[in-house]
Amino acid sequence: MSDGDAMPGRVVKWYQRHGYDFLVLTDHNKSSWPIMYRNKDDFLLIHGNEFSVESCGKPVHVCALGYEKKGHPKASDTISDTLQGLVDEARSDLSVPVICHPNWCWAFTHREMMGLFDANLFEIYNPSHDCNNIGGGTSFSTEEMWDLMLSEGKRIFGVASDDAHHYRKRFDKGTDFPGRAWVMVHADKLEKDSILIALDRGDFYSSTGVSLEDLIINNEGMMIKIKRHRDCKYLVEYIGDGGRVLETQYSELSEHYFMAGQKYTRANITASDGTKAWVQPVFLR
Repeated sequence: MSDGDAMPGRVVKWYQRHGYDFLVLTDHNKSSWPIMYRNKDDFLLIHGNEFSVESCGKPVHVCALGYEKKGHPKASDTISDTLQGLVDEARSDLSVPVICHPNWCWAFTHREMMGLFDANLFEIYNPSHDCNNIGGGTSFSTEEMWDLMLSEGKRIFGVASDDAHHYRKRFDKGTDFPGRAWVMVHADKLEKDSILIALDRGDFYSSTGVSLEDLIINNEGMMIKIKRHRDCKYLVEYIGDGGRVLETQYSELSEHYFMAGQKYTRANITASDGTKAWVQPVFLR
């Protein structure tokens, strides 16, 4: 089923017109593909599917990037087992699974994701109006879940992506427009396999508007060069074990040397206009 208000062809054209290099089109429990569509040299469309089931009274969704089969996702008795089954179904078609919006309907937390096998990606930012990315009350934010998993030794990368439903609707509080979150992938070629392999190994950063001119990582540390947008100012936070901020810098060119004893280091970049980027964790031991 589709919960969007536009046909696949219109969706693809929106992303082409707005300068995207590739798009994975994921509808609920089906693969959507525009009629008569053929990929072009400067834009790549990749098959996908958003496996959508209910387990323990909660929605459990996993996007399968590159999935082309006509699969039939099924729920299990627990949310963890359901997630693992959806991840396994994605891998059965050599596609890349992304665990979706854990805080939508407060469906699950890091506890259900921690023990998953072959699940390298989860959604830390979903701009849909009811995905509760920042948590609330006693519920963890998606970034807190991320740091809890990383601190326990799980290698998992954070994805920001559109959950766009509205391409024709006029603005209101519940409107989910496109173009609000994406990934910038470091891939050898604009080809399906190159893109998916890079995503699966964490060779990308996620963004809601902040762009990087350069990102250099070696055994000693990382260097981030931000592409300045208008008159924005930037906050760069280097984050380590337990989600602790290890170092804060206010510069478009930022350098951080890895600290002894840390399991990982990642970086958050926040612009003065409210946009953000997430640099993937570097695993130090």
